[in-house]
Amino acid sequence: MGDDFIILVDANQAQQPGTRQIEEGPVWDYARALQTARELERLGVFWLEEPLDRYDFEGLKKLCAAVDMNISGGENNRGLHELRWLVEQDVYDILQPEAMVAETMSSLRKICALAELHRKLVAPHHGGGGIGLVAHLHLSCAIPNSTYFEMLCEPPIMTTDDFQFYLEEPVRVDADGNIKAPNGPGLGVQPDAQKLALYRVG
Repeated sequence: MGDDFIILVDANQAQQPGTRQIEEGPVWDYARALQTARELERLGVFWLEEPLDRYDFEGLKKLCAAVDMNISGGENNRGLHELRWLVEQDVYDILQPEAMVAETMSSLRKICALAELHRKLVAPHHGGGGIGLVAHLHLSCAIPNSTYFEMLCEPPIMTTDDFQFYLEEPVRVDADGNIKAPNGPGLGVQPDAQKLALYRVG
């Protein structure tokens, strides 16, 4: 593919312990995470996301120290206290907090500030849908240590319209790979009343 764009890799191992998003597939141990990280580093990959259990702080910290590439994660960690542990214990190079899991956007703002004090980048997670995505996008625009923004768009399985289905006008990626934060009142987006009516009870 050449050197025209940057590659980010997600191992999706941080669901452990607990419910996995994917029913089948290997659960990585430290040796596999280290071997994979070293090979991805050789290939110039920018980050390896969630290579181990979300509570394997010692393993993740050890992995960060063993490779020069970025190790990222945190979307599955809950509460302000867990995200604080991730920053202060140097568990990840890049933190990926998620308001729907951790707490509120105000809490995420605090964690992003703490990460900045520790000279860490953040990449807020995608928010679970249209409104959450836009809220995280505004957060990314408001902090100085934001890096890449996660925009769920994986056609043909999941398109932008699928993921943001209840918005009148979904936020889209332009031809250059950029996303513009909406500038209307509030978060800048409007729910589609007809689509939401399908889910009304009573």
